Amino acid sequence: MSMRGGMCWGLVGALVVLLGAGCPAVEPGLDEEVFASREGWPDEVRVRRVGNAFVSDVMQLEADAQGRAWVLRRDKDSSLRSHDEGRSFLEVYSQDGRLERTLKPLEGAHLVRFVLHPSGELTLFELRRESNQAFYDLYLRRLSANGETLVERRFEDPGRPGENLSYEFDGSRNGDVMNVEVLTTLGPGWSHTRFLGPLKALALGEDVVFSVRVYGVKLYRLTPSLELAWDTQVMPHHDNLLLIGAEQLALDGEGNLVVAFDMALSEARAYQRHFQRALQAREDGSIDVAVLRFSAHGAFIDIQLHGGAADDLLEAMAIHAGEVVLVARNRLEKFDIPNDTLEFDLVLMRASLREGALLLYRQLDLAREDYPRAVVVDGEGRIYVGGNYDYAQADSNSQVDYGKGLLVRLDWRTGEPLERLSLSGPRDVQLWHLALRPDGRMLFAGIYDAPHSHTADQDASLSFNRGMLGTITLQAR
Repeated sequence: MSMRGGMCWGLVGALVVLLGAGCPAVEPGLDEEVFASREGWPDEVRVRRVGNAFVSDVMQLEADAQGRAWVLRRDKDSSLRSHDEGRSFLEVYSQDGRLERTLKPLEGAHLVRFVLHPSGELTLFELRRESNQAFYDLYLRRLSANGETLVERRFEDPGRPGENLSYEFDGSRNGDVMNVEVLTTLGPGWSHTRFLGPLKALALGEDVVFSVRVYGVKLYRLTPSLELAWDTQVMPHHDNLLLIGAEQLALDGEGNLVVAFDMALSEARAYQRHFQRALQAREDGSIDVAVLRFSAHGAFIDIQLHGGAADDLLEAMAIHAGEVVLVARNRLEKFDIPNDTLEFDLVLMRASLREGALLLYRQLDLAREDYPRAVVVDGEGRIYVGGNYDYAQADSNSQVDYGKGLLVRLDWRTGEPLERLSLSGPRDVQLWHLALRPDGRMLFAGIYDAPHSHTADQDASLSFNRGMLGTITLQAR
């Protein structure tokens, strides 16, 4: 653990910049661009570009109590297919869309996640490595509300007895456990920044809780001084870990932590064997969503499995009124066309957290391919899902034409679509993140003017995309 002084930026009033030794560079607003309408997009939508690199991606979006947007973006100067890991920036945008401040990470560091605390303090998650290192180390850094780096800590976990087991299957996600190995390489260490993508984090008051793929998947709670309060293993390591989408992490209304992720039959068998817990997994070969609860003190509460007859691949999660809202996609066989027999549909599920009962399972075919990526539920129980849709994708997972950005409001009780906004062009448009401001306005972030899968095969100069941040005025209904 190391302590560093120095005022890095101010978050009070006009965000006065106070620079000190050892702090990342903070720049004042670099433009006067504001949210504006875009030709061909709905009147309710205002948007601005984020970043100006060849490739600009928005990795995280949060709204603070003042209605400002906090954006973590990653810029790359070359093709999407290059090995360039890019540069990351944390930015603050005013309510009208003006860029107020940009925080650049320490030299050589990649900022992969941030957490806003009620006090205004920040916890940053950064990957760093020396030039002679093959693997990145994860560092956590705590900033005061005025931007002072209060403390930083290199993430270390020697593991607890039994956590270094790895479960090997028979080559399928629905097979048996064939072997259990004791491995010495399951601890912290990442060869590429993308492997830390599944990391999720949230504020538990002034503490920080995060899930990360170490010894399978583990959950950690750290104090404001970044001291370990507790850690617990959520899922053991197994063969299929890289096939699973990112874990989701949230707080329920009772202060418990909720973790969710995909789980196939083979993984359910590994879970049962590892933890010696009962788990009713279906034998029909489908992939379901596992929902686990832990107390604020790290004690395991329960695990639930939810899904339908097809593979339900989790994309986003929200909690409302004692229920978990799960947004997934499944891919069903619908056509008799070579290399185009399957299609993604949007799946909405609601389940009781206490009883574990699945209350709603609704599959929606909105257009051609439907790819949900984010969900928020407002205080009145209105469900909003963002993503992209109405494009074609081959069975080999190649997107072969451009799609539209999607925001759809779904009925809480039935899942019926009530409103839909489509963002069309230029080229491919995707909504990756949603966040609600205190005044009820919706923030969204994602990409537009983006390529599809084989654009670079034709002309690498066209494999760019633009990052975007926008706001949507919602009508209360």
